Amino acid sequence: MGAPTKVEKPASLAARLAAIFSRHSVALVSLMVALSGLAYNTWRNETTEAQRSTRQAAFRMLEELGELQSRVNYRYFANDPVRGDRIGGWGQVLFLRGSRECETSYKARKGKYDMQHGIVLPRILAQGG
Repeated sequence: MGAPTKVEKPASLAARLAAIFSRHSVALVSLMVALSGLAYNTWRNETTEAQRSTRQAAFRMLEELGELQSRVNYRYFANDPVRGDRIGGWGQVLFLRGSRECETSYKARKGKYDMQHGIVLPRILAQGG
């Protein structure tokens, strides 16, 4: 076997950093891709969770409204005081009313959602029929 060859190190700091980056460029690019993918995935999960929470709250509200409507129907149309309990009905009304104002009201948005401009027709009417 021959004598081991001596590897010369670059003298300046800039030259050493350039040599390190050139040797490990694939690893650095992989690290950047992995970190950006992680950041995007985290953002997407948080957005999805917020939408899921809003959707669940909306369905819960619809269920409560349906129960309140049934209670009102039993009380005033069927004249059933057991199923149409007024006190329980007011409890549901207070639950539906909430304890604080909405952050952004329908009035503040002027009836527009998702950056709408002007009157937006339903798809059936917009397509002509």
